[in-house]
Amino acid sequence: ADSEVADKTRALAESIRPFHATVESVGCKDLFFQSVFAVLQKDPELLEANQKAREVFGCEDQDPYFPHISLFYGDIPMDQRAEIKKEMEPDIAGFSFPFDSIELWSTEGEIKDWYKVESFPLIS
Repeated sequence: ADSEVADKTRALAESIRPFHATVESVGCKDLFFQSVFAVLQKDPELLEANQKAREVFGCEDQDPYFPHISLFYGDIPMDQRAEIKKEMEPDIAGFSFPFDSIELWSTEGEIKDWYKVESFPLIS
């Protein structure tokens, strides 16, 4: 199963050209894995990459795409999350960065047990 996921990830990476993504804003939710996050602009290249990933992994009918990068995981009160958001947003809103690879991670178990399996360069 792991090699199948790696093969699909490699095929996906080979079908996507490197591109830049831009942070639109910072958000926070009352969810452990979305405590504080950077919301990414829905640029055409990012949306196309998501659509290709949904096709490769057979999950076209999943929830609507919410492009974001988690900045903080944890169970802290919402007022603290909002304070972190307020502090970070002026520094990173509008920040643009390259997407030039896809990393495959094992996320079984606790966060401390997660590890990078492999990195696949975007080469299309």
